[in-house]
Amino acid sequence: MKSNMFHKAGSLRAIRGFTMVELLVTITLIVVLAGISAIGFSKWVRQAKLVASVAKVHDLGASVISYVTDKGELPVWHDYTRGMYWWQLLAESDGNSDPLRFKSPGDSAFDPLRVAQTISYGWNYPVVGRHKGDSGYRTDHTLRLTNFDRLDNILILADGPASNCWGYIDGYYNKPDPERFGGKVAAVFLDGSARVLETPSEFQPESKWYIP
Repeated sequence: MKSNMFHKAGSLRAIRGFTMVELLVTITLIVVLAGISAIGFSKWVRQAKLVASVAKVHDLGASVISYVTDKGELPVWHDYTRGMYWWQLLAESDGNSDPLRFKSPGDSAFDPLRVAQTISYGWNYPVVGRHKGDSGYRTDHTLRLTNFDRLDNILILADGPASNCWGYIDGYYNKPDPERFGGKVAAVFLDGSARVLETPSEFQPESKWYIP
């Protein structure tokens, strides 16, 4: 009888031990699968935000073209004669002063009370209009559509740096933030088309987007 009881107790301990191992393995698998799912979900969310950013720059591009139609020239990064930046010129021109239109869905640093320092999008000022009325330069850098041969190859603006960008991009100090969309950039061109570009590879000093 005692031998039988000991045998049953030993079997029960073995079953319990095996069940615990199974439980640990199961928990480990759940954690791993949850991690994989989280990574997949994170990529999906990032992709969705990138698509939303492409839609936003497309709308901003439409505002730029509307501005050109109305004024006969492109906006400039900074109009010193009026103390206004390109986003303020667009807001005045189309009557939409909502600062959130200049926030990228992937930019968590944007502050509607500090648009100049935190604006999500950067104006391609080396090519499409740097300044107007700047006493440090002899002439204004205001341009018309007729200054360009291929409008589909002229980058207007794109996702900008993470912070302190003051609304412009260039190939040196103000490159698009590579972390915002995992090396992707929402960009709009002078023909109104919006595309996804690669950063930092397409935003170096010698990039074709910075060639007038």
